[in-house]
Amino acid sequence: MSYLFDAAAERLTATLGSTYSMPVTIAFQVKMTHPSAVTTAAMWGNASGSTLDSGEVRTIATPDYWTPRYRDSGGVAATANVSLSCDGAWTPVVAVFTSNASRRIYLGTIGNTNSNTTALAATAGWKYLSFGRALDTSAQFAGRLAELAVWDVALSVDDITSYLSNYSADGIDATNLLAYWSCAAGNTKTAGVDSVGSLSVSGSTWDPDHPTITSLSPGQPTMGRCIYILP
Repeated sequence: MSYLFDAAAERLTATLGSTYSMPVTIAFQVKMTHPSAVTTAAMWGNASGSTLDSGEVRTIATPDYWTPRYRDSGGVAATANVSLSCDGAWTPVVAVFTSNASRRIYLGTIGNTNSNTTALAATAGWKYLSFGRALDTSAQFAGRLAELAVWDVALSVDDITSYLSNYSADGIDATNLLAYWSCAAGNTKTAGVDSVGSLSVSGSTWDPDHPTITSLSPGQPTMGRCIYILP
């Protein structure tokens, strides 16, 4: 299952129990047709209804290009573009906001990445999440989203590789995993240490399409699991 958006005011939102400063990581799986406009798949910010002081993962108008955007409290923004077609195929996306002077995006594979090190004003901390459009209702997204997860740490290369390899987020740095919504069973939080619960769904449609996810994460014990070879 996943959530389907058609760029007509649909959104998934959540308010975390605490406020988190960078480093943070946002990840999700996406399946779409790339638009000819800026759209927001995910945003994590300081205030509901405002894009100031936020980290955002968005498409740009150039075909197949995605970017992480940090926008400080004064409205100054910095981005780092990377290209890969997500048209008609589930594609994992990971955006790492390491500091007010460092942000990076991984699209599809660990090698398909780009970063930006423009120094902007420091964040006051982020608490509000929006999937499917920006926190101020702009940049409305069209396509499917699933496997939504946020961490209060810059994930390691190994952990990012695990997510990009379609491992379940609940087995990736569980100590720092704030919230994970697989969307396979609706909007209920699957795992995470923050007190936030289910996503608030506005208009978005629950859809039967979902990426193939491996529940057993790398390094997880395999003792007791048997393989039977039939004659």
